[in-house]
Amino acid sequence: MPVALFPYEAAERYAAAGLAVFPCRSGGKEPLTRHGCRDATSETDVVRRMFDPLTVGLFPNIGCAVPPDGMVLDVDGPDGAASLAQLEAAHGPLPPTASVQTGGGGRHYWFLLPAGATARNSVGKLAPGLDIRADGGYVLLPGSRTADAYRWEGPDAIAPAPAWLLATPAPAPAATPMKGRRHQTLMKLGGKLLRDGLSPDGIRAALLVENQAYAEPKPEAEVLRIADYLATCPPDKADKAEAALHRETLLAAPPVDGAAMLADLTAFIRRFVVLSEPQSLLLALGIAHSWAYRQFDYAPIWHITAPEKRCGKSRLLEVVRLFAWQPWITGKTTAANLQARCADGCTLLLDETDAALEQDREYVAALRAILDCRFEADKPASLRVPNGPKGWESVDLDVFGPTWLAGIGQLPDTIADRSIPIMMRRKLKGEACEKLRKAA
Repeated sequence: MPVALFPYEAAERYAAAGLAVFPCRSGGKEPLTRHGCRDATSETDVVRRMFDPLTVGLFPNIGCAVPPDGMVLDVDGPDGAASLAQLEAAHGPLPPTASVQTGGGGRHYWFLLPAGATARNSVGKLAPGLDIRADGGYVLLPGSRTADAYRWEGPDAIAPAPAWLLATPAPAPAATPMKGRRHQTLMKLGGKLLRDGLSPDGIRAALLVENQAYAEPKPEAEVLRIADYLATCPPDKADKAEAALHRETLLAAPPVDGAAMLADLTAFIRRFVVLSEPQSLLLALGIAHSWAYRQFDYAPIWHITAPEKRCGKSRLLEVVRLFAWQPWITGKTTAANLQARCADGCTLLLDETDAALEQDREYVAALRAILDCRFEADKPASLRVPNGPKGWESVDLDVFGPTWLAGIGQLPDTIADRSIPIMMRRKLKGEACEKLRKAA
């Protein structure tokens, strides 16, 4: 199962693995999105925006909508464990399957549903302390913390649900949108289907089926009007409508305490590298700036330097990579790749800068031009790029963005004038730093 050091990174890995996730309150289970688990998605670009630290804080919990072909047995505390032991004595043990040790001392057992089988969400209907989470419900994933951290345990594989678990009578149906939200939910679903290339007839049929699942369905004529409207929209307009709905969802999240977020990030940085508290706070501000740099006219270059090797420069870049917007960490690359990645938009994390500035003339010229223009908004970099049989041509690229450089020694004057230096040193006897990889 995907694991990572920070919730936003773990959420992206879960999404890449096909799980639909959404942010929940730090230390709790309450969704931070307007529609709860109905806003869950496995689209990594949307997940990245959902878990933006400037929107939901550094350490939100990770909610996961249970997939339609799956179910989770929630064993809650000693009562749940005792009930499960009685059921296993009567029906046989649960098959080995992926499970999660919850923050409250319980356990979530994940199962796959056999073809054609269904499960319903229930609380205590199976037995005291045993809940079922199925389609329409959600659980927290590792990367979350309540009283304690959530942790994956057992095998990675998810086993089929045993028949006796499925034979349990299921209670009330899953939650559906309230009146006033149905139109918005159907528009969002239809926009996604349009973007995915579904035909107008397919969109119409899907929305009718979705509407019938609601406790209070909309009149069929209204659903068809939504489908007919979407059928006339180009995909890019549907994308914008869905993006607007997503922004509205994020705006429903409670405000983030910026000072507390910076304090948490400052303390975290100092766990892994030797820096003063003012230096760490400055770096925390730099990371926050990477998420909002388009609101400023300048993006100063962060220059991590040291008088000798083994002072933690590369490790500090790894820490920054965990939090910065769209991080791209590299040491040696080609001029063409450097131009393309910076033009696409990224937080450039360039290690071994002293060696990079001693590469071939073409690369060094491109690097210096890009570093010069990444500092200031509306200052495109004029670069020569290959143009097939025509040879080379000059193009203007918008490369403005956050930049972090790490290396020994001084930068060229024109770059140094645009940089904020962070001087590092080796740790002294008695000073301790945690291993970044082991912290995961």
